[in-house]
Amino acid sequence: MRKYLIVFILLLASVFTTLAMPKSVFAETIDINAKSYILVDSNGYVLSEKNPDEKREVASICKLMTSLIVLEKLDAGEIVLDDMVTISRRASMTEGSSAFLDEGSQYALGELLKSVIVASANDSAVALAEYVSGSEYKF
Repeated sequence: MRKYLIVFILLLASVFTTLAMPKSVFAETIDINAKSYILVDSNGYVLSEKNPDEKREVASICKLMTSLIVLEKLDAGEIVLDDMVTISRRASMTEGSSAFLDEGSQYALGELLKSVIVASANDSAVALAEYVSGSEYKF
């Protein structure tokens, strides 16, 4: 069940591009700049929605799956968030959205995971794939 909740959270993170947080939990309106969205609490209660049934492509599905695999390895105890990941040349040269990782630098696995989930960082996703599988190709 936890795995599905994590996947749901990751999907929400990929769908929301800009989220203006309400000033209070009881705010009358929530200003979200998106073509469609649905905001659901942990009990399944819909807090806010806009075009919830409109079909949309999922953004960054490879990064979502990378995050899921890393989370599964965390759950299995194979890796921990404090593991230090050394950034390869390949990861540092990855194009597209980026966390601007420097070749040879080390980052905590947890920080790389956050940058994939929050900032959709391609370079962090490659670094994580290399760390858990030895190479992006094997991943």
